[in-house]
Amino acid sequence: MHVMFIHPNFPAQFGHIAAHLTTQLGWKCTFVTSIDTTQLQLPFDHINYRVHEGPRHGVNEAEVPEVLAAAAANDPIARARTNGVHV
Repeated sequence: MHVMFIHPNFPAQFGHIAAHLTTQLGWKCTFVTSIDTTQLQLPFDHINYRVHEGPRHGVNEAEVPEVLAAAAANDPIARARTNGVHV
């Protein structure tokens, strides 16, 4: 089993769970977080990311409605609302 935890604040409530799953059950765990964990010796994989404020370079505001429409097309609740169903 491979479990991935994604949380901006490591370890939050999941660090101990990931450690238990890895050391006691032998599962593979990966923790994705915005906290710098590069100096920590952890029993599971950890990946760090950084959040930048504002729009990403190359994102055109004109594209946003198209992206939202594409996301809504794959969302059953949004499709139901589009078809007049009150959810």
